[in-house]
Amino acid sequence: MLKISATQLESYRRLLDGTLSPDQFERQLLRLDPPNAMMEKGTAFHEMMQSEEPMLFEGMFSSDCIAKARANMDYRSKVFEYKVRRVYRTQFGDISVTGMADQLIGLDVVEIKTKYSPISYDDYASSMQWRVYCELFGAKFVTYKVFEFANTEADNFKNYQQFTFARPVYNDAKVFDMIHYLHEYIMVRGLEKEPVLQLSLTNAVATA
Repeated sequence: MLKISATQLESYRRLLDGTLSPDQFERQLLRLDPPNAMMEKGTAFHEMMQSEEPMLFEGMFSSDCIAKARANMDYRSKVFEYKVRRVYRTQFGDISVTGMADQLIGLDVVEIKTKYSPISYDDYASSMQWRVYCELFGAKFVTYKVFEFANTEADNFKNYQQFTFARPVYNDAKVFDMIHYLHEYIMVRGLEKEPVLQLSLTNAVATA
């Protein structure tokens, strides 16, 4: 069975919007590029935000950064990195869609984002990711907590903004259409046999 993620659906939306080239999109779809410095710093920041021992990350992040960033979190919920997989059926067959929530508070999703350019509300409002999460997690609300760093060497963020989006009416239809069109793209481009797009039996059982 084919598998795609909420992140790949967002990349496909950006292809349709013209903010990704076809080559950039397929490299992201097939995960051809190794993690860069921005991705690695973002991963470390996520780990620090979710850790019970955040000061272990001092050095990469200043003590002021750690304290101020974590003050924006609700630690009454310790449900982090929660994965959900759901199978959809399009005219091309079954396809598995995966989402990984940075944090669940009840059924609502919190996403932690690091940026190295000015924070834009429109970047998140137009995103397909939160719409997909509303369907996968049954969330009424998805909140982005966005931390802007000057560069990958900076040990503290210089700006923070938070955006919360409510599940829209007819969201399920919009999400399904995007899944259908990405499934079609994969088939037309002959990418359905690519290993990175295959759902292994082990993964299916582990998240069943």
